[in-house]
Amino acid sequence: MIRCGMHFRGVCLFMAVVASSAWATTLNVSVSSGGNSSVIVAPGAMVNYQVTGMLSDEVNEGLALVLFDLSFDGGALAPGAAPGSAPMSNFVRPLGVTNPNGYGGTAVSGALVQCGGAQNTIKNTVGNAPFPTGTVIPGVAWPSGPLTTLMSGSVTAPMTPGPYTLSVSNVAASVIRDGEDGAGAFWAVDLAPAGTLQHLSIAVSAVPVDPIVDAAGPRYLAVNLGSRTDAFALLVKPVCAGSTAKYVGTPVGVNQVARLVNNPGDAAYLTPTQWNATGNTIYITGVDIVPAQTYDMQADIGTSGNPNLLAAVSTTTWNWGDVNDTNVIDVDDILCALDAFAGFFGQCSRYATDLMGYDPNELNDVDDILAVLDAFQSVGYSGTSPCP
Repeated sequence: MIRCGMHFRGVCLFMAVVASSAWATTLNVSVSSGGNSSVIVAPGAMVNYQVTGMLSDEVNEGLALVLFDLSFDGGALAPGAAPGSAPMSNFVRPLGVTNPNGYGGTAVSGALVQCGGAQNTIKNTVGNAPFPTGTVIPGVAWPSGPLTTLMSGSVTAPMTPGPYTLSVSNVAASVIRDGEDGAGAFWAVDLAPAGTLQHLSIAVSAVPVDPIVDAAGPRYLAVNLGSRTDAFALLVKPVCAGSTAKYVGTPVGVNQVARLVNNPGDAAYLTPTQWNATGNTIYITGVDIVPAQTYDMQADIGTSGNPNLLAAVSTTTWNWGDVNDTNVIDVDDILCALDAFAGFFGQCSRYATDLMGYDPNELNDVDDILAVLDAFQSVGYSGTSPCP
């Protein structure tokens, strides 16, 4: 049932008038930080978060309206940031409609209520009212498209160590009715109840937690940066006789990918915030990151030329072509590669499906699809090994 407070009463009334009684589509909403549902941070650390949404099906023409509340049991929340680009900018005044305090929500007793907004499905024009005035964008939050960021923001971790949760609740949404093409007087909509809700767990640790490593695919490693506040470098070594340990360079690009460097002088000595400004995980690849290989990773808390290495932690990359890490290369891996080519990462990550290139190219393209098809037919990895 949709909560119709004073700010959104008109929108809710309109939804109730045109909505179908058959609720099939739901909206799944997640809160994460850098793509992770849980992070470990130091007391007082700034944690950036993203609220993302995905519809359960495409028996509709995409998201029309979304509202949700956020609460944090570790302190008060500041309003979130309104989306600045399409498609979600069309849910923000003046193109869309929000509550009077804006898309980022209204602060009530430390929580944020009625975050979000609605598209101009009523086809209002500026001659009638100053907002909404935008053109409806169909297909928003469809599962075949990229994951839709509904809102982003930041929260300050408490000074007291312990587990905390940034929670999403009271999700209300509507979708444009299947078959609508904008030819009518308005875009008819149907209510879309909340589906699964994923909250963000924030563990505050008084004792610095050292970085840990895990495999993120056949050609990528994922490093959780832990909660150290000092600068450190990362050293990666294939576990095999005669292999060479290599430092990690500075992460670059929107995907926060770092590469192994041949020259120790090119090692990145960074604080966790400098390693990754948008979350607590970085991704490592390079010529020496190959399938089905075990790696030791050590944090170096010394300085360039004067290493001070912490204890090693280990992981093993996934088998070639096994992009969903089931130890079986099957049709699901092929479908994941096809989804990645279309920009959809609901089942497999962009890192798991990026296979090809002497040095992986951070693209999900036809070559990656062909690689999975080859692996499905028992054709192995053809690149070089870091083990002599």
